[in-house]
Amino acid sequence: MRVDLLGTVAGAAKGMSRLAARVEYTGAGLEPDCLWIEVEQELAPQASRSGNPFLVGLLPLAMALGEPLEIVGPLDPVLLRNAYRVQRIWRTWYPELHMVALSGQGDAPAATPAAAAVFFSGGVDSFYTLLREDPHGPSPGQEVDDLILIAGMDITIGHPDAFALARANLAAAADALGKRLTVVRTNLRQTRWNITNWARLSHGSLLAMAALALEGRYRLVFVPSSVGYRLAPPWGSHPLVDPLFGTRSLEIRYDGSDADRTRKVACIAQSPIALRHLRVCWQSQSGQNCGACEKCLRTMVALELAGALARCEAFPAERRALQPLGRLHLYDSVRFRGWRRLAAAAANTGRHDLARRIDKAISRSLWRSGAALVARAVGRVSPWLGGRLERLVWHGIIR
Repeated sequence: MRVDLLGTVAGAAKGMSRLAARVEYTGAGLEPDCLWIEVEQELAPQASRSGNPFLVGLLPLAMALGEPLEIVGPLDPVLLRNAYRVQRIWRTWYPELHMVALSGQGDAPAATPAAAAVFFSGGVDSFYTLLREDPHGPSPGQEVDDLILIAGMDITIGHPDAFALARANLAAAADALGKRLTVVRTNLRQTRWNITNWARLSHGSLLAMAALALEGRYRLVFVPSSVGYRLAPPWGSHPLVDPLFGTRSLEIRYDGSDADRTRKVACIAQSPIALRHLRVCWQSQSGQNCGACEKCLRTMVALELAGALARCEAFPAERRALQPLGRLHLYDSVRFRGWRRLAAAAANTGRHDLARRIDKAISRSLWRSGAALVARAVGRVSPWLGGRLERLVWHGIIR
């Protein structure tokens, strides 16, 4: 892969400035991509002038394709060295990936940025980073100047109305917290990069790319943790990996891994701002919480255990009775572990009724997963019948 930096180009959204690069692939028949990152126009003087954002953004794709990654532009030497460490970690987790050569053209000059930021989607993790108290030093929220919201991450750039709604909601939260909401837009997920495993490999690289797009502004960027220190499975944003995407002048700090989700929710449940503006749903693509998907339900149950669900305006009132628990389906080991911890927390707090409902949902999910495997086995003999059986299983018609 060869990445030619195009600098600032036309075509940006209103009020934004676009940094672009042309990405050419060595694989036969692979058409070039134009990858871009947009920052707010008033912050354009502090935007990156190096290849650092494109190196971290494209590293998962280079390893997936097995192509050397050549950046035609300067790179930070610390970042370049640590990118090989990232490769070794990812290769250990996912042996199907390839170790690839990395190169740039000279060293990127070190900046002297002053601001600090946190990635802010309005979710439990980011609110926890902003609101938690630290008895051993300044709380992360006290250090932060900006809240970074990325267009093109959980809400794709093809849903501008949904993003505008989410942005307005989170701007109100930022204003109430005395912070600046900063928007970064990118089309990374509309390029060939989207063949990578978003959840387990590559979403942390998108976060780091957004931070480095403003490396002239930020000395420190917090990544709210999505996995904890006790049970940290291979994941796209990880305490071992994310800090390695920093440079000589920008520290990327993974924050909050000492707390599980139940503890985080209990913390943010004390904040009326969080209860009004919390946004956890990635499935609805509406900019609002649907109140019925797995992630919404997981958060709502934790809020119920904290005694705050009835006060949480961020979820539809008609969903707060948790009726959709009867339709919950869990489909991987990470989610099974999370819900088992919630069931245990419910039992420990005397909510045995809720613990029983969760246990029933877990048992139903295990049965459906097993039945789906049987349907797929049937499908190897009769594709029509196997497909029909699997659809009946997932729609709950076969129980």
